[in-house]
Amino acid sequence: MEVNSLQTAANQLDSKLSEIRLSISHPSNKNKVFILLEGNTDIKLFRKFFVKDYADTTGLVGKEKVIKALEILIAEGYTQIIGIKDADFDHLLNTQTVHNLFITDFHDMEIQMIESPALDSVIAEYGKADARTIDIKEKTYAAVLTIGYARYFNEKKKYAGEERDLSFDSLKFQNFIQLKDEQLLFDEVNFLFELISESKKRKPNLQIAEQQLKNEIESSEAESYDIRQVCSGHDMTKVLGLVLLKNPDGNEIEKALRLAYSLQYFQQTSLYSQLQSWATSNIKRLF
Repeated sequence: MEVNSLQTAANQLDSKLSEIRLSISHPSNKNKVFILLEGNTDIKLFRKFFVKDYADTTGLVGKEKVIKALEILIAEGYTQIIGIKDADFDHLLNTQTVHNLFITDFHDMEIQMIESPALDSVIAEYGKADARTIDIKEKTYAAVLTIGYARYFNEKKKYAGEERDLSFDSLKFQNFIQLKDEQLLFDEVNFLFELISESKKRKPNLQIAEQQLKNEIESSEAESYDIRQVCSGHDMTKVLGLVLLKNPDGNEIEKALRLAYSLQYFQQTSLYSQLQSWATSNIKRLF
């Protein structure tokens, strides 16, 4: 990242921290819990669950900022603050989390919603009359699993202290995932080619070859990890968009999932139990 970009990120974090400190210090907020979230879509989801008289949600851009902000504020002695972030690969990598940071049961909140009855509602709204949730879900997981393992390989490099080489942001899913006769067809050759090609645009000296990446993916696949920890929810919603809307843009699917995902579904998760336990221990109320 360029120096200017790093400075901008630092300034944004400092500004957000100042804003949070002012809010916490206001007399009307002395009993409130301040909840740091990864961004605006998380705020849209979680503000349905938290009672605003007892909890205040604040969005930061990215999990790194959530972690950093939480560490700084706790070090300064603030006790009424917690953070919630997507697990990503934390469950697979046994990553140590910071104090008062809570993570999703599965890879991210999108997977958590997909694993709930909210997906039934979305398929009932957008799918054919005879569409079966279990079939669509299984086919979607199968279509994105290789992408998930490629992401996992990339993330393992980070946790090993190396630079992450692969860039997934510009991938065009229609170039390697096709819907034909109600079947999802994943083209691994095209996926590996596009992933490495797009990554080299960002990092021209990228050394990894397609066969090497294929071998790394197959090595992880042999471990038979829980696919709910491997697959990215954003990848899943793009493919669900292709299946249900004929458009690999997951934004509408994610919006529909958020609308359908109720507190009743959230109460079935480990994340909810951990948050409730924290609130009880600290004589606070969240829900």
